[in-house]
Amino acid sequence: MALRYKYARLAQEIDLHEIAVALLWNLSIENPKSIEYLGYLGNSCLRLDLYDQALQAYRKAEALMKPEDSSQWIVSNIGNLLNNKGLPSEAITYLERALKSEPMSEYAYDRMASALKKRSAEEKRFEKTQANGKRQIREAELKLLSSDIHPMPPPGLGLLSIGAVMSPEQN
Repeated sequence: MALRYKYARLAQEIDLHEIAVALLWNLSIENPKSIEYLGYLGNSCLRLDLYDQALQAYRKAEALMKPEDSSQWIVSNIGNLLNNKGLPSEAITYLERALKSEPMSEYAYDRMASALKKRSAEEKRFEKTQANGKRQIREAELKLLSSDIHPMPPPGLGLLSIGAVMSPEQN
């Protein structure tokens, strides 16, 4: 077993990740409680763009971890994977946990900064999208109101009530 693990790690070092996956997969089946086998399996899957497989391996490893384990890097890797796949809020949750266990981790801080920037950029895009949607609705309302085809709605009644705050009972 130790020899196969060494070969798997060597394969990773020289970017032969398919070999590493084959070895680490078998090792993780034979030793389902090995955090290292699962973590390194996740790393090779990630390098091969097998994101779901990587996440599954990382989460299996995470489930086996204890707070005092030295494999807290797996939590950072989950956060990094989620961030790279466009889920910065999910990533931040994992990276916060990683930083609690390893407060001096430059890797986790770097990934956290990236996730925070991505989340902020997405929030700004969301706000802009909402504003554009409201503008388009107003333009459509004005177009409908000015056409001869549709009768005028009663005064004070916007067609889609944009900007009005409605209680859940009114919806």
